[in-house]
Amino acid sequence: MVGVSKQPLTFAGTFDWGAAELDLACRPLQGQRTQVCDHQQQYCLTLRYDLAFTTLVFWTLQGKPYYCLEPWTAPRNALNTGVDLLQVPPQSHTTLGVEIAVAATNAPQ
Repeated sequence: MVGVSKQPLTFAGTFDWGAAELDLACRPLQGQRTQVCDHQQQYCLTLRYDLAFTTLVFWTLQGKPYYCLEPWTAPRNALNTGVDLLQVPPQSHTTLGVEIAVAATNAPQ
């Protein structure tokens, strides 16, 4: 995971919800599934994504009723560094999949 300073951080399982902004890039990913649960709103958001996605970005602003959870195929600044940059040759194509599911927290996942 990378914090605002762009330096690697260790994710301890919780976020500092008191921060003005959360902007975290998590990598390497340990699988193709991520889940975020909002127990106050009583729902869980589950993302499933292809192996090509190597980074998961979580972003939100304090006091806002939303967050962004985005699977990326490369880390930040990959266009400049080339790290894990997904390249598709000219006249070719690639297909990647992302599945988003929302369920009540009391429903089986």
